[in-house]
Amino acid sequence: MGTSLANPAEGQQSSMSRVDPDHLGKRSSSTFVEDPSGRILFMRRTATDPWKPLKWDIPGGGVDRGETASRAARREAREESGISLDYLELLTVQRMGNYARAIFFAELPFRPRVSFPDGEHDRFLWLTPREALKLPMIPGLKKAVRQFLL
Repeated sequence: MGTSLANPAEGQQSSMSRVDPDHLGKRSSSTFVEDPSGRILFMRRTATDPWKPLKWDIPGGGVDRGETASRAARREAREESGISLDYLELLTVQRMGNYARAIFFAELPFRPRVSFPDGEHDRFLWLTPREALKLPMIPGLKKAVRQFLL
């Protein structure tokens, strides 16, 4: 794995706890997609997006009823970026009130072509984690970058 994945301290109490993402209420799944050079795919939400317009995010979205978090992460990556993912590693589950976001990691053997099939995003960048921290991001994403990618 090109990027070093730091693990949270054992017993650490935070909003990013390790829990089973398939047994929570309102859920979403997102994935840090890494290319062979260690750069991560970040995508900017469109100006007309109803949630956090012009903020940077990683591929992800809602988990459908009956769908596992990992299956949703693969589906969302395909829908939002045109990228098919095979192996995923669960990094954490961010809990914010009654909402939970599973965050996965996928290391790719090549840099794929990125597209915007669903129209939710209008730009993408492949960045190192340090470069990415300069972007205006959706809530909780900078914390995940710092915790798992630096």
